[in-house]
Formats: sequence, C-alpha cells, structure tokens
Amino acid sequence: MHSFKDETLKRILNSIGGLSRNSFVFLTNMSTGITWIPENAAEFFGIEEREQKDFYQNFVKRVHPRDQEEYLEGMAKKLSLEDVGIELCIRFLHEDRYCSCNILADTVEQEGTLYLVVVLRNNNVGPELDYVTDLYGISRFLEDVAYNIEKKQPMALLMVGLKHMDEFNMLYGQKNVDFVYHMLALRFIYLMSGDTAVYRVNDSGFVFVLKNYTREQTEQFAQQIREILQTELIFQERKLVIMCNMSGLMVDGSMDLNANAIQGKLEYMLNLSQEKYRGQLVFFNDIVQFNQTSNLEIIRMIHRAVRRDCDGFYVEYQPIVDAQKGNIVGAETLVRWKKEPYGVVPPGLFIGWMENNPTMYLLGNFVLETAVRDSLDFVARNPKFFVNVNVSCKQLERREFKDDVVHILEKYRFDPRNLCLELTERCKDIPMDLLLEDIEFFRERGIRVALDDYGTGSASAARVLSLPIDEIKLDMSFVQGIMGNPKQQALVKNILAFATEAGIYSCIEGVEDEPLQDFLRQYSATWFQGYHYSKPISAEKLLGLMGE
Repeated sequence: MHSFKDETLKRILNSIGGLSRNSFVFLTNMSTGITWIPENAAEFFGIEEREQKDFYQNFVKRVHPRDQEEYLEGMAKKLSLEDVGIELCIRFLHEDRYCSCNILADTVEQEGTLYLVVVLRNNNVGPELDYVTDLYGISRFLEDVAYNIEKKQPMALLMVGLKHMDEFNMLYGQKNVDFVYHMLALRFIYLMSGDTAVYRVNDSGFVFVLKNYTREQTEQFAQQIREILQTELIFQERKLVIMCNMSGLMVDGSMDLNANAIQGKLEYMLNLSQEKYRGQLVFFNDIVQFNQTSNLEIIRMIHRAVRRDCDGFYVEYQPIVDAQKGNIVGAETLVRWKKEPYGVVPPGLFIGWMENNPTMYLLGNFVLETAVRDSLDFVARNPKFFVNVNVSCKQLERREFKDDVVHILEKYRFDPRNLCLELTERCKDIPMDLLLEDIEFFRERGIRVALDDYGTGSASAARVLSLPIDEIKLDMSFVQGIMGNPKQQALVKNILAFATEAGIYSCIEGVEDEPLQDFLRQYSATWFQGYHYSKPISAEKLLGLMGE
C-alpha cells in the first residue's frame, strides 16, 4: 500500500479532524491519485483501509442513491481542479441510516506535490435527518418537544400513520415506497410555518407539532393532511390515494408530561384510531376526560342530551359502492356527538355505555328518522339507493320498535325497499325466537336486514344459517394485510363464496385504497365500503359525491 512522504501533514490533518466529531478531513495526492483516510472517518463510515487509490469513486457505494449522480459529478470537478470550490450537500450511509454532509475542498502544495484537501462536515451530529424524506427524525422531535415543555409552550401534537404501506412495498418495492414518502414530505413541508414543524418518527408515521393551536385549528389542520394524502399521486401510470390513522394530544403549560410520555400516548391513540375508530382523529385528552368522569356523570350527560331532542347528536354517511363498478349505490348511517369541552366525540367513546342504557332507544329512533328523511334526496337522485341503519338490542327488545319503524317510513312516504337495518354484535343477547320474529316482520314489509361485523363475536355462520339475513358485512379486520396473507385470502374467498351460493348480499368494510380494492375484486363481494371511497360525510357532501 502506498503511503505519503509527508507524515507530518497527515498528523496535522488528523488532529484537525479529531478536534470536531462532525468533520472528516481527507487528503489526496494529485500525482498518484491516492487518498489518505483519517481515523475518525474510517471508524464513522466503516472503512478498513487508511489509504486508497480512486477512493472517491469507490466511496460512491456509501452515498444515498438519489445523491450519487450529483456526488460523482461534483467530485469529478474537484479532482480535475475544474471547480474545487463548489460546495456539495450529500447523504452518506452511517451504520443503518444516512447522514447529511457538506463537502468542502481546497488545494495545498508541499515540496512540489499538490494535494486536494476534502472536508466532510456532518450536519447530523445530534439529531439525524431521515434519509428518505429529509425531515428531522424522532430524536429531534423529542428534543424540540422537551424544549417546548420546559418553556411551558402550549401546543398540539398530531401523529399520522399511513395505512397499507407494507402491501405497497410488497407490490412495488422499497425504492418506490421511499419515493412516495419523499413526495409526501415535500407536500407536508409546504404547510409548515414558524409555529409548525413536521418529523418522520417511524417507518410509516409522521408527527406534527403545532404551537398555540386550538383544538378546532388542530382538527382543521388534520383535515388538510387528509386532503394532501388523498390528492392523487400518479405512480407507474396508476393513481395512488393514501389513507391514514390519526391521533392527537393537546398540551398546555400546566400539564406534567415529558417528551417520551407524549410519544407513547400518541402511539397508543394511533393504535386505537386504527383498531376501533377506522382511522378517525382521536385525542388522548378525550380518553382522559371520559375515563376521569364517573359512569353516573356520563349517563347523566347522555340522558340530558338525548331528552333534549338528542342535543349535540347528528349523523354522517359513509358511501357503499358496487364492488366491480365503484359507483355509489348506498350508504351506512353513523351517529356522532359534538359536546363541549370534548369537541366531536368518536362514537366508540359513548356507544358502549349507551347500548346498556334505555336512552339508546330514543337515540336509535332519532338516527333512523334522520336517515330516512335525508335519504329522500338520495333516492330522488338514484331510485335504487339504499341506506343502512344500525339497530341496537335496546331497540329490538321493545315491542313498539316495529311499529315505530313502520310509522317513520309512512311519515316520510319512504319505500321500505330502500332501507336496510344492520343488526349489531350486541343483538346476540336477544333470544333467537324473538330476533327471528322481528326479522321476518321487517322482511315481509320489504325492509332488508344485514348482519354487521360478520365473523367477529357472535356474528358467525351459525346465526346466518338460523336467521333469514339478506346481507352480511365482512369486518375490516378480515382484509387488513390480506394481500400478503394466504390464509386470510382463503378465508375471505370462502365466506364470500358461501354468501353468493346462499343468495345473500355481501359488503366488505375497510377498503382503504386502490391496490386493496383491485385485489379484492377477484372475489365475489357485492359491495365495498371504506375510506378509499370516502370517510363518513354529511348528507350534503354525499349528494355532491353522487352527482360526480
């Protein structure tokens, strides 16, 4: 191996590099083309040899793929002395991640020999940049949040987890997944201001820090993020729309929290958003406030709201589409509650209590009547349109419920064939003979009956065999990750084949994106439902979608 004659020069440069943990000084003999590698650079970049010929050409293996062309072109200009002073910003691989480095160079002559001195200045000594998105990562996020807490800075935190990226990786490869993350990061950066910041905190997640944001402003910002994700990315001549789960946390100066605890709470709520709330934005503050409130107080609040003409309650609609054509054919009715100081409260936080309370009967009838009234406009647009309404065991237990349904239909002159009643999982508590009597009553009048969350709890094939069900709704858990799971594929295929053979309609819930939709079309489902088509929306917005 060649060596430099001037060991003193190498020792000086080595000492200079050792003074700073963020600088690496390389020395190239322009006559021989041999580059000396300092100790700290050899250790940092995992380079075994201390002297190499054509080092910079070989070093390209450590350069991020998207930076390699710029790196090779820039270093060629430096080595040819065409433009030594050009400054480069290049990402180099360090262990299992990339760090951003500025490359500076100059020439020095000693004893008739010309040397090129190249300095790599590591920009990520503390928190490192995410090499895919160029956003700060988890370490910088924790550092910034800790600083805001110390300064008692009020802030809102919003965590966003992208759905189905594993399946996307399987279909298109990691390089193309990285491209999608990079494009999304550019769109997120465009939203940032002096009071907002975005970080990439894990493989499929981002977190936003919003200083001095109110809850309402945070919800509006979250909607902006959803719109960005749902803006089509043209990818390999395909339109890609990305869905997400969301969690939030409002922090004021009086809260006793640390940065790691905040991260944990956001991740916990993000899992709840996925598992229970179908990707809706869920605030940790809501869970705390509801859990700190006694059941008696909750029931008292609900009693008061329901008996005041269901004050604060309203409904939204999620479209149901033809599985093969994708056009809207119906919608499921979903109840919401907006109550201060909680804001819009996800139904999962109150439905469980209400289904054990007599007030559920009044609320259920309110939802049914609202859905029938709104659906007059839907049916006027499409005479075959149907609306699905969940009915609870508290409604079916009451003998007068059947008469109430008939009265509501007659009041609005609504064709029973446009209504479908969905039996919730809790209806298992009703004796089979009474449930059979109710279903036959509705079906004799043209009202369809569906079994919700088929395959979970008691919503099994046994109940379908025992009851004259018109439709089964396949729970979203059956299709999450299905593209990479042959067992799930076999199960879903057989369930849908059974429904087809039995003359029962079938609806798959949780169709979140186009790749999943295209994959599921190989099966025999009648309808699809999910965020790929729309989140739950108002009646006015649904009419708008139907007109598109």
